[in-house]
Formats: sequence, C-alpha cells, structure tokens
Amino acid sequence: MAQKDNQLTRVAFGVSKATDAARTDALRLLEADTALHLDWIAGLALNGAAPDEVLRRVFSVDPLPGAQYWLHYHELPPEAARTAAAHPDPQIRMRLAENPHLPADVRAVLAEDPDPKVRRIALIMAHEYRDELPAELTVRIAADPEARMRCVAAGLPGLPEATLLALAGDPDPRVRAAAMRPGNWPRLSAGVRAAAETDPDPLVREAFERATRVEAPLPTTVEGFLAEEDEHRRARAAFTAPVDEGLAAFLVTHEDGSLRHDAARNPHVPKALAHALAADPEPSVRLAVSLRGDLTEEQRAAIDYVVPPGRHGVPAWVKDRFGDPDALREIAASGHVLLRRAVTCAPELPADVIERLAADEDYYVKLMLCDYDHAPHELLVEMFADWNGLSWATMVYRRNFAHPGLARFEDHPNVRLRYAALFDPQGGPELVERLTHDTHEMVRRHAAADPRLPLPRLVELLGTDGMARAAARNPALPPELMHELLDVAGVLRWRARRTALGLWACGVLQLGGQLAGRHRGPVGDSALRQAGHTLFVRAALPGAARGADRLRGFAAPQLALDLVDAGRDVRVGGGGREGRAAEGQGQAGKDACDTGGCGSGGRAHEAYLLSGIAARPETGRATATWERRRAHGGRRTASGSLTPVADRLGSVSLPHPTLEQPPAVRTRWSLRPDPPGPPEGWGGWGWLPSGRGTPRPGAGYARRKGRVADIAEPGGRT
Repeated sequence: MAQKDNQLTRVAFGVSKATDAARTDALRLLEADTALHLDWIAGLALNGAAPDEVLRRVFSVDPLPGAQYWLHYHELPPEAARTAAAHPDPQIRMRLAENPHLPADVRAVLAEDPDPKVRRIALIMAHEYRDELPAELTVRIAADPEARMRCVAAGLPGLPEATLLALAGDPDPRVRAAAMRPGNWPRLSAGVRAAAETDPDPLVREAFERATRVEAPLPTTVEGFLAEEDEHRRARAAFTAPVDEGLAAFLVTHEDGSLRHDAARNPHVPKALAHALAADPEPSVRLAVSLRGDLTEEQRAAIDYVVPPGRHGVPAWVKDRFGDPDALREIAASGHVLLRRAVTCAPELPADVIERLAADEDYYVKLMLCDYDHAPHELLVEMFADWNGLSWATMVYRRNFAHPGLARFEDHPNVRLRYAALFDPQGGPELVERLTHDTHEMVRRHAAADPRLPLPRLVELLGTDGMARAAARNPALPPELMHELLDVAGVLRWRARRTALGLWACGVLQLGGQLAGRHRGPVGDSALRQAGHTLFVRAALPGAARGADRLRGFAAPQLALDLVDAGRDVRVGGGGREGRAAEGQGQAGKDACDTGGCGSGGRAHEAYLLSGIAARPETGRATATWERRRAHGGRRTASGSLTPVADRLGSVSLPHPTLEQPPAVRTRWSLRPDPPGPPEGWGGWGWLPSGRGTPRPGAGYARRKGRVADIAEPGGRT
C-alpha cells in the first residue's frame, strides 16, 4: 500500500474523524488488500497480549502466513497451540509438532494425528524431551499398525510394563530391537531377555548385546593400552584415565601427536612428564600444556603457545573453581587469555572480577562476558554496537542492558544504537513515535511493536507497507481492534451466532444422532461436558452477500464441526427429505440424492453424503464415512480419521433448505478460509436466516456449476 494511503486505517478504524461514507470506502479498500491481511494475521499470531478468542481465529486460518518461520520454536499460548493442532494443513501441524514448548494435551493430540508424519514427529519430540504422555495413549500408539510408530512407542516415558513386554515380542524385528534399548532392559522379564539372546534376527541380537554390554575399565598400564583395540577407548584413556607412570611416559613420547595432546591435558600425568611437552613441535600440544592447572604463571608464560581463532572449551580444573571467589580472582588475573576467557563462563562472579574482565585488553574476553547477565551496562552497549556475530541481537535481553539514558542515541549514526534507544525505560511515547520514522527498517519495525507507541500512530502503521506485521504484533493493540482486523481480513469469528449456515447438502447432515450402549436418542446436554472432535467440511457457499454477516473475500471456506463424545460411541445416519436422523434411516437421503433430489431441481451433478461417523473417547479418534453420489448413477465410498480437539458441544445439524430447522440446535462454528480471491464462477456470500423456521429457497445455497458440497479429511483432501 502506498505511503499516501496510510490514513486508510485511521479512517477505517475510527481514529480519525470521517463521514460514514469515507469510513465505508476505507474499509472497502482495506478489504481488497490481501497482502495487508496476511501481515495482520502473521503479526497477531505472535502478539503476546492477544486474547484466546483472537488466537483461535488466527490459528484457524488456512494457509497460516509465515508459520514455517516461527511455529516450530515460538512458545505459543495454550489456546493457540490447541487451535493449531486442529489446523487442516498437515504441514502446519507438522511444524507445530516440532515445537518443544507445547502443552502436554496438545502433544497428546498431535501424537494421534491423522497424518503419520505429524504423529511420528510428535512422538519423537515427546521421547527427546521426555514428555510423559497419558498411559492409555502410549498403549494405543504401541498398537499402531505402522512398525515405525511402535518403535518410537518403545522409548516413550510412562509406557506400561505390560505394553513394553508386548513390544518385546512384536512380529517386526525393528520393534523388538527398539524394546531392548538399555533403558528398558531392567523392566523386561527373564523370559524376554533369554529369548532376545537367541533371536533369529541380527537386529535383535545386536540390541541384546548393547543392553547387556558391561563397559570395561579404561587401560591404565602400557600392557593394557597396547592390548586395547578400540581407538576411541585408547584416546579416552590418554585423556582421562588414572594412568600409571609407565603409561604416562609412554604417551608423552608417543609418535602420535593426538595422543601427546591428550596426555598433556590429562591431570593424572605427572607434572614433570607433562612439562616436557612444553617444547613439543605440535602447537596444539604446547597449548594444551599451557592450560594445565598445576603450572605457575611463570611456567605458563615460558611456553611458546599460539591461541587459534574461535571458541575454546573451559578446562575442567577451572570449572571446579567456579564457586571459589578467591580462585576466580586469581584466574581472572592470569596472563593466559584462554583462562581469562574461561572465567567469564562462571555463573556468578565477584564485582571486582567483573570490573577487571570488562576492561580486559582481549576483545573476546569482553565479548564472552556479555553472554551472561552479570555483564555491566556500558560493556553491553559497546559490544552491541560493534560485534557482528550472531549473538549481538541477544545482548538486549541481558539483565543490565535496558538502562536510563539510552534515549540519547535516538539520532546516533549507528543504527544499532538508535535501536538501543528503545530500551530506555524512561523513554516516552514521543521517543517511540519518532523512531517509527527512522531511516532504517529494523528500527522502524521494533518501534512499531513497542507498547508505548501512541494508538493513532499504531493504527496508522497497520496500513503502512512493511510495518503492518510489526504493528499487529504490538501488545498495546486493543482486543477489539484485533478482532476488527480479522473481520476485514475475512477471518470469521470463532463463536459465530447461532444460525443455520446455508450448506446445500444432500438430506439432513445430523451430527449427534444416537449413542450406543445405554444412551439412546439424540445427544443431550450432558454431552456438552465431553471432549469433541473436529470434522473438516469443505463447502461451496452461496450466492448474494447479505448485510453484516457478509463473508469477505474468501472462496470455499472450511467448516469445523465439533462432534460429541458423550462417553460412548457416537454414530450418525444420513437423513432424507423428511429430516430423519436416527441410525439406520439414512437410505432415504441416498434415494433422494439418486433421484435428483440434491440441489435445486436436480441440477446438482454430485454430492458428498456423510453416511456414518464413529467417535471413540477411549482412543481420542473418530472415523467418518461418506459417499460421493451422482444424480445419474455412480458412487464412491471413502473414510478418514478426524482430528480431535478439546471442545464442548451439543448436537449439531445442517438442515436441508426445504425442511424446518430442528428445534434445539446447539452449534459452534469456525471457518478455515482458503486463500483469498473467489474463483471464477462464484458469487457472493450469505447466511440463512437465524433461529427456527424454514430457510428461504435460493438464499445461501452452496452451488457452483452443479457441485454441492465436499466433505474432506482434516488435511483438506476431498
């Protein structure tokens, strides 16, 4: 949007005085700017002050703009994570499953996602971060038909012992081998262990050997060292083993420079032998000797060592002294630069040590000190302005960075220091507003997201090219305005009014129906307390748009219809023209469709008829079955798993337009819109009249070139 159009948002959202006609024109222009809509949605998704209602709307958008850049690591509010877990795009759910900060209930939902890749990632993350899933869920995963899923299940924390034993006897050798991992071995029975030793598959026998292997002590003598065949164990022995004097002498004179280097670092090698390496031809060996803890400063200074560029590890003896203030003072005064760098890594440092290190002549001593909260403010600002490594941006989050007086940099030629001016806690709204006009985009974007920014300027930036996303991320944005942005972008309210949506479906699509077992008849109010499931229905929606309920700029949204568990299996039969919804009465709807009863006057070429649905609370899954019906013959039956969501709902109905609306419709709608821009052949949008009664024929019927409705799996596959 051009710079001169910045005032559109001020007019549209009531910040500037304007006539109703001008406000209507401004809204119309904003509604047409789809690029602006994407920036608003992406910004609101990362707005830490956005209420749950806003987040539910944002995370139901399909596609979710820019999610591939932040969804896998950003710590989401619980409600946003739950909504994203029910997103129709499996790529979104896959990115979400990679997020290590998910609530346990969301991780559990993703672990039973319809998409196998999402399930695998969710389980791998649960295993890696040791997130304990519900025991009943791990049991179901252990029974998954896919062997790879059962392999992952074998390593999940909280897996019941009986289930682990069952996996140890799995027909697939990969699963049996996974069950034999060392962490599981003590829980296996004697019979299972004995069977693993003689298992015909080499994978299982190798797993048995790993689980029963006893690590032999590292060699400490020359004879033991020469007899050791494993090169890794030989290197470990040279570096850490309590070697005797004979092996120490053997190592420091060995022709292999890597063994001499390891011996120089081994504290068990006598000082006299190690000191002989001070004149070693290998620079790495001389450097290792210079870092030993048993040398004096004079001995260290006499060694001709060279410090190569890059970071170096902290010597073990220095780590052991991190809690000793006197030792830290002594090391901080060392002439060896790597020891001074090492002491900066101590969690706590005395004030005089911090002062000494902050004035150190070595650039990297000062830089490493800035990695910790004890770095002084002046040093943080200095390194923030100068350091070009990746860590420069993290310095603003150090405890001592924000400080009164930073506002003095608002006109500084260094762009980073102008950015630092925003961290002055005494800087007022005027400072922030001025920085939104900065010549550098980084400064403008951070100023646009600053909660001190005056509301009129914030609203103006919502319509400014390149600034809209940052402005939408501003936590000072009023929740009412957040909803208005989503309204203009065409994202429907999660809690829509109780109205029958005009879906020109075949017969009555009754979600609710009869419950198996003791519960007979329609779903009652007690079901409102149960968890629900989400069925994604891709629907072609109506002709002329009407009034305030207009759906702006989206074609073929996805409806999420929440289905009720009620503690039992829920089964639904298709309804006919008479609106019969009881189980076993679905044939009338099929017959009506076969005779051309679907659509207006038999003009519909095909329709998708939901013929059955089963939701099982004990598994957290639901399965739907539907048929594609053609007016002149031909059908196809398909089924798919539905994405579970935690929600409460009563019975839901989509009435046929010629029928009276059922008397007690409790519905909770959300729409997952497709990308903006209606395709050729589509008209506007409209709602059927709310409340009971007979919907008007021709109002809000889903029709495009004879196509009636597509009922799809959660991934949007029709």
